[in-house]
Amino acid sequence: MSAVSNMPHVIADAVRAAGHATHEFFEHLGDSLSHSIVESEREREEAYLAESTDLADLECRMHELDHARQHHVFWTT
Repeated sequence: MSAVSNMPHVIADAVRAAGHATHEFFEHLGDSLSHSIVESEREREEAYLAESTDLADLECRMHELDHARQHHVFWTT
């Protein structure tokens, strides 16, 4: 009879453990996705800057990227 009366505690402990593992999984997933997005954005910016035809064009592109970052404007190539 004690095993049956102890069952709700066992289930509650299992649910808490599963919830913690799920939280850690999604936290790690979010960190990984965030890192991938940042890396991808950095690579796009570098490719965009590499297309510059001269120093003036490079400076203009750098200014555009700075402006976009300050105003949270997303650009596409």
